[in-house]
Amino acid sequence: MSGRDHYNPSPNGRNISNMQSNKNVSLNIINRNPTEIDLLFNYLRNPSSMTPKTILGYIVHYLPTLKNDKNVSLLISYLLISPAFFFSNNNNNNITKSTSIGLNDSYLVIEAIKTSFEKKIKISLPTLSIKNFYNSFLKIILQFHNLNINPLGQNLIISGILLADNSLINYRLKIPENIFFFNDFNQKILQIYSINLKRFFNNELYILLNFKSLVLNNFNNSPLNYLNYLNYINSIDNNNINHLNRNKNKNKNINININDYKIFETMFKEKSLMVISLACVFNYLLQPNVQNTSQIIHFKKNIPNLEILLLSINLLFNSKYGLSNINLLTNSNNSADNNLVLKHLNRLSFLIENSIINIGKNLDQQYSSLLFNAKNIISLIPLNNKPLIAKDNQIIENKLLLLDYTLTNLVDYSKNLNNYSLNLSDSDNELNWNVIKNTIFSIIIINKSFTDLSLSTNFFSNNFKNSEISSFIINYYSNILKILFFLNFILSKIGTGGFQSYKLIYLTSMNNLIEFDLKTNDREENKATIHENLSDLFLSYIPNYNSNKRPQELDINNKIIKSNLNFLLNYWEYLVQHCSQHYFNNTILPIINFFIEKPIVEIIKEGHKDLLENSHSVKLLSLGAIKEGEINLINYLEIILGQFPIILSFNQLNLAIKSISIVIRGNYDAQDYRLNQTIEEMFLSKIYLKINSIKSGIPLSNHNLNDFDPPSTKAAIACCLINIIPYTNSEILIDWLNVIYFNIIFSRRNALTGKEQDFLADKLWDIISDNLGVEKSNIAINWWYNKEKIETSLIPSKL
Repeated sequence: MSGRDHYNPSPNGRNISNMQSNKNVSLNIINRNPTEIDLLFNYLRNPSSMTPKTILGYIVHYLPTLKNDKNVSLLISYLLISPAFFFSNNNNNNITKSTSIGLNDSYLVIEAIKTSFEKKIKISLPTLSIKNFYNSFLKIILQFHNLNINPLGQNLIISGILLADNSLINYRLKIPENIFFFNDFNQKILQIYSINLKRFFNNELYILLNFKSLVLNNFNNSPLNYLNYLNYINSIDNNNINHLNRNKNKNKNINININDYKIFETMFKEKSLMVISLACVFNYLLQPNVQNTSQIIHFKKNIPNLEILLLSINLLFNSKYGLSNINLLTNSNNSADNNLVLKHLNRLSFLIENSIINIGKNLDQQYSSLLFNAKNIISLIPLNNKPLIAKDNQIIENKLLLLDYTLTNLVDYSKNLNNYSLNLSDSDNELNWNVIKNTIFSIIIINKSFTDLSLSTNFFSNNFKNSEISSFIINYYSNILKILFFLNFILSKIGTGGFQSYKLIYLTSMNNLIEFDLKTNDREENKATIHENLSDLFLSYIPNYNSNKRPQELDINNKIIKSNLNFLLNYWEYLVQHCSQHYFNNTILPIINFFIEKPIVEIIKEGHKDLLENSHSVKLLSLGAIKEGEINLINYLEIILGQFPIILSFNQLNLAIKSISIVIRGNYDAQDYRLNQTIEEMFLSKIYLKINSIKSGIPLSNHNLNDFDPPSTKAAIACCLINIIPYTNSEILIDWLNVIYFNIIFSRRNALTGKEQDFLADKLWDIISDNLGVEKSNIAINWWYNKEKIETSLIPSKL
């Protein structure tokens, strides 16, 4: 390239101002044989004979090796006005042609510039210095910027430069005096980027077209808004337009033109590219090697968060380019690898997170009296070129509407994904789990931002009783839980190990709804709480159950239904401590009893141990909050003893027995003990009889044991009996210490092994010495040191 690289265009061709202000200026090269660079310039101007990807391939090949800074600037200027990559360039005459430009084609400008800069560092031939190379870019970008030409193109190039920045770290370290140059360069292009961003959105939520009172019959004759248009544009064609024009009887002035949709589609592509570009830049700013200078702080502060959030959500969930195409998540679809939204899903999520946090700042200071209707989403959209950014209290209304709209879209997408997977014959093999994992990771990031927002402002806690926004607060937390419900089948598959924020999101939403219930619900008898209503909603999404409320008809072999049930059972662990007796008896109890009472053989065969364990958790947590008959407790004890050790572990059995013991002991006062002594003795006797029915020395199989765990099945149940001594009434304490010591540990009739005896004797002493109150401790210690004098024939024989 040594000779051909020294081509210099005519003065008019070199002057970008003239190129744009005078469209008739000739850009033909001087009359001579064309070089490869000349051909590249020609392809940028007239790309019909070459694909955009091929053109960018040539740019990546030639750009880093150019030896003339003017040619670098010229090549970039041709790129910025090329109809192969950019749309109207402020000239709507070519809008129809420009809609054929693919979103990916324009995006590849970022990748091409990034690759060119990375390649520039590695080139060893004598070429343009890196400083001059950078300055050539800055010079041409500034010219376009000052003339306000193609701000989108400028920002795509800047994104590519910044993404390549990490490749230059070693180069900078080798030449410390250049550090200031590169930092100064980045500050300047960031400033240009920020101004372009502001110009691009122009302080409105969207720069909408000035449609002539456009009304579509299938939108209930309401003024056409952006969201409706966005959903409609994906299926629009000439036949649809002709049909609408033939049926515009109610308003003779309406004229729907195919070009209107072309213009709209172009605008959406442009704005989507700008958001993806911003996501790349924002990701760069989060890198640990990027210093948080005043320029960067200013850049972050001036991001148009309202506009970015709504456009990002629509790009992700309401456009043909994003996740609304559920088929992208299947293994049979190969387009997922080339999907631009999926490629940048993580970056877009962090950008959305930033927008949500910043939108929510100062909510409590900005809020003033207003009438808020969370369902009036149409007011979010500016019509007739009316700006969204209003003054005073309308700002807060728009913020709340936008937050609500974002969560609603997340709920709808999660629900659709759940339903889609429900209908697959084999979701494990038909879904692309790598894509799904990235998807849920992004949704968790966005949900985390809502959680952080609620924790960082007093707006929510201060307005619990404010009727104007109470529905917003309820929807806010309820929607977060709905999202987690619908996506639980994914977490059941891949686990929550990589989602440290999950528990925080879940518990924050749960606890805030409970707090909201306690503060706002002056509860009447049989009046449902927010959590009960939400529980009913979850149940309504489980096929079969909602129609007949018969747990036995649940299709628990379907993995999606099973995961929905597991989420619901986990949810009930919190709910049972706050729900009514009526709700527990009529809604929760039938389902948990269905799983708890299932035969062990069925549980093992069908693989539903997780449903059983979660049902036990709900049951045990309900014991302290919901009144349970003593006979039911004894029956429940027999069930859990029967499920050990095949289903339940030692720890689960020990917790269950301890929980039942505490409830039985707490169901009566000390003065009434003699009236209830029979129940307690019946409870203890059931455990004792179970111990006597098991042979000594049978090891605990299929359990993760350590040195502190019982050495056998018999010792495990005996250990559970010893552990509830602290909850035994003082009047029968001595009797049961004798039973445990003489009839179990050192029984002659059903002798334990030496290892079992040593373990249980040590356990008994630990309980007596450290875990009893003063009164019981004195009784028990006195018994311990005098037990050898006890006549074993006097130990109660009724057992």
